[in-house]
Amino acid sequence: MDDRFDSPSGLHAPSELHAPAERARARRARLKGLVDRAAAISAERRFSALFAGALALMAAIYLAFVTTETGQRLENLALRGAALRTDSERETGLARLSQVSILIFLAALLAVVVVGLIRRRPRLGIAVGGLMIASVVAVELLKNVLPRPVLVEGPTWILRNSFPSGSAAVAVAIAIGAILVSPDRLRWVIVPVGAAYAAIVVEALQTTGWHRLSDTIGSVLVVIAVASAGLALLARAGQIQLSEHGRIDRRVRTILLVTALVALAVATIVLAIGSLFPLLTSSDGGRRVFLQTAFPLVGIGFVSLAIVAFARVVEPFTLGRGRAQDDARAP
Repeated sequence: MDDRFDSPSGLHAPSELHAPAERARARRARLKGLVDRAAAISAERRFSALFAGALALMAAIYLAFVTTETGQRLENLALRGAALRTDSERETGLARLSQVSILIFLAALLAVVVVGLIRRRPRLGIAVGGLMIASVVAVELLKNVLPRPVLVEGPTWILRNSFPSGSAAVAVAIAIGAILVSPDRLRWVIVPVGAAYAAIVVEALQTTGWHRLSDTIGSVLVVIAVASAGLALLARAGQIQLSEHGRIDRRVRTILLVTALVALAVATIVLAIGSLFPLLTSSDGGRRVFLQTAFPLVGIGFVSLAIVAFARVVEPFTLGRGRAQDDARAP
């Protein structure tokens, strides 16, 4: 009987030779599991906080602009100011709004699912598509449920409830969906494209007289709230991990922030001029011109800031990839 493995000559059994490597591998697996759980908890808390904040701000916008006489009066004047724009301006706005339709939304949903399949994360594609649909449905339900008290008299078309905007919800849902399903390394490209697309639609909705400022802002916040709630659930399911590759290029982020702040600053200046020189807004037409000029700029600035803020919350994470997938890819 060969007893070389029991001799004091320094030879050991094969199982003993592999034991240190197995223990090291087990320690690394436990450490990775702790890191993944910590990341999931952090992600869930971040997205839950974003959900609560977006919902609270949406409620505040609704109360301030829809349920008060001052809010209704200002927004109605801005809405009626769209009639003072030239025919070419209205045609340009309608051309931009032609980029928001059921067919385009369905195409975006299909693209999201296909990208998920290409990235070998089909659950992510399906989940993001579901969030896009849920956000648009939520907006339509709110429009039918939320009352708009008649505090300012006007024609029938201006008294109907238009809060929040379904068209704005479609545009923002497409932008948010693209950000969520895109590869981490391409987020810095998708974020400015999505923000520009949503901002153009939000501006056109106001300059064509389709919607009020609060309608568009409310839609942006509803879509972000629904997306945040869905991401919190994904984090709880272990489908979100830390990533070093999803960071948005600082230069891109700076350009978006500067653009948003410039739009808000110009809107503030326009409103300030109207307040400091009352003669300019003494007539009904004067007030409409100033508000119709300022409010679309506010919409552009807000939607850009909102999408950048949402992307900042998402960027530390990779989505749709759990521990089981990582273990399967490990050598």
